[in-house]
Amino acid sequence: MLDRPRDAVLARLSDTWEYFITCPWCAGFWITLAWWGAWLAWPYEATVAAVPFALSAAVGYLGVGIDRLEE
Repeated sequence: MLDRPRDAVLARLSDTWEYFITCPWCAGFWITLAWWGAWLAWPYEATVAAVPFALSAAVGYLGVGIDRLEE
């Protein structure tokens, strides 16, 4: 569903920028840096916006742990 828009954006970028966007470690760093900056500027709003993502990650980790216990 999102392949076509993603491919259109990546076609316009240089190889270096494409790597930074598609590399999970690189993208994670830049997203974290931006989120930290938002937290410094708006601590309450950034925390409220982050809670759903944190809860989703916790549920994912719990699911992985439960799956490993069942094996």
